[in-house]
Amino acid sequence: MSFFKNTAIALTFCLLIFCANTSYAHLVINTTQENVDFKLDISCSKKEAYCVGTKTWRNGDSYEGEFKNGKLHGWGKFTWKDGSTYEGEFVDGFRHGKGIQQLNDGSVYEGEFKFGFMYGMGQYTFTCGEVYTGAFVEDEMSGNGLLEKTNGDIYEGEWYKGTPDGKGSYSFADGTLYKGHFYKGKRSGAGEIILPDGKIIPGKFKKGKLHKPHNLEKETIIILKEKGVL
Repeated sequence: MSFFKNTAIALTFCLLIFCANTSYAHLVINTTQENVDFKLDISCSKKEAYCVGTKTWRNGDSYEGEFKNGKLHGWGKFTWKDGSTYEGEFVDGFRHGKGIQQLNDGSVYEGEFKFGFMYGMGQYTFTCGEVYTGAFVEDEMSGNGLLEKTNGDIYEGEWYKGTPDGKGSYSFADGTLYKGHFYKGKRSGAGEIILPDGKIIPGKFKKGKLHKPHNLEKETIIILKEKGVL
């Protein structure tokens, strides 16, 4: 068994930057890797299908928990050689069920796993402090979810492969709100900006910008430029 880490793409929303250089961890089973040590506790024997014990690999990875027919199965804790950990449910050697994964950079995922992937509902706390709560598909934010940024901004809506994509809303910390559609992380198509004073600016958006705006007051233009809408 071994672990490898893949790098997720940086998330961008027009001029609004989400956590960049976010790394995720993915579990891969390598049955050909030789063991430095494979010890089961005294209650286990080769004839027993279920047992509890520990296992250490040549590269420094280790596991402590339940086994079934020699495979990681049940509840256990896997530790990377770099100190990153996963503690939770295993099925036939895969992370499968509920668990908590913490990387050595401080980022934490708590939620559902499926055959080694973050898959289902969960919460990911990024190293920079931003928190995503919602659906995952094969290690990526996909489905409905909510992202809370450290500056107070909030995005809530649909995601696809790690970026806002579909119907959603983006709330700025000062009370300005965008409601509408997104495409690959940017405002796109029909939508509206709602200013803190309640003024509504409907329109069409293209690549994150308000397309062909007209009859806007000077103060409104200043606000929209600050938000990256113009």
